[in-house]
Amino acid sequence: MFNPAINAETLKNEARGRWPAIMAALGIDVGDGRHGPCPVNDCGGKDRFRFDDQGDGLWFCNQCIPHAGDGFQLVQKVMGYDFPGALKTVSSVIGTCEVGAQLKENNITPEKLRKIFTDSKPILSCGEYCPGILYLKNRGLTDIPKALRYTEKAWETETKQEQRAILAVFSLPDGEAVTMHRIYVTADGKKLPIKSPKKMLPALKKMTGGAVRLYPWESGLLGIAEGIETAIAVHNMVEYPVWAALSTSLMEGFIPPKGVENIVIFSDNDQNYAGQKAAYTLANRLKIGQNSLKTVEVEIPALPGTDFLDLINNLDTSPKL
Repeated sequence: MFNPAINAETLKNEARGRWPAIMAALGIDVGDGRHGPCPVNDCGGKDRFRFDDQGDGLWFCNQCIPHAGDGFQLVQKVMGYDFPGALKTVSSVIGTCEVGAQLKENNITPEKLRKIFTDSKPILSCGEYCPGILYLKNRGLTDIPKALRYTEKAWETETKQEQRAILAVFSLPDGEAVTMHRIYVTADGKKLPIKSPKKMLPALKKMTGGAVRLYPWESGLLGIAEGIETAIAVHNMVEYPVWAALSTSLMEGFIPPKGVENIVIFSDNDQNYAGQKAAYTLANRLKIGQNSLKTVEVEIPALPGTDFLDLINNLDTSPKL
């Protein structure tokens, strides 16, 4: 059932100018503005599709019927959703997506991504009063991942200034880094007071299958959660590594790296069941797929409308899962 809390016109306005990043976050390859293959599964080709985003995710395909549409229509066609489903899916990732006037301004190169990484430093080397460390502690989190990084100079599109930010590398199943998630923070460790303090750089490749590898995995159980802070919260309750998929759509498509045989999926207890659907869709695929895992479990907080970060902050003694 359609969630009436998602206002279609409001979401359309919020999505305007963000469509290249939205498509990347959903794992939909729209190319670089030139003619190329159509991302719709039963269409394909080599040069029949062109993404000509003028703010609303406009696209054209010589084969598809209809031959053109906006971003929501492309999400419907590629992912097989109805319009309410497309609204819900876009709503789940839009907070991490950058605004950019034109597609070419959203492009990023491996060299740019590498420079952002090298210009930052490991968050654990910043000291206990580092704004990034303070932010995570203010969220009730301990055992902060070594994989997180921190910078004082992350470009932020709403303020059009460099801001303090926590950085997290997003990697594909083979370990290749393709983009970076950022949480913008204030000097005293609070979320930067802007509309979207969490944003993601445009991806070098499709993000489908990947995750933020917060803790190193060598053997045994691997956990996967939706958000970075939720994944850290879960890790604070368990003894094995937990990674972050970043969105419900990416959660559904997550592919564990080679060697993983046992996985626990930590779902948000969404009142619209978006998190639960993503978790069980992933669980079903991992259990019955061609390379099915030995064990697949799904954990969900008991209280509707909460996630595991809420759980760790609202209980005197966090449960051991």
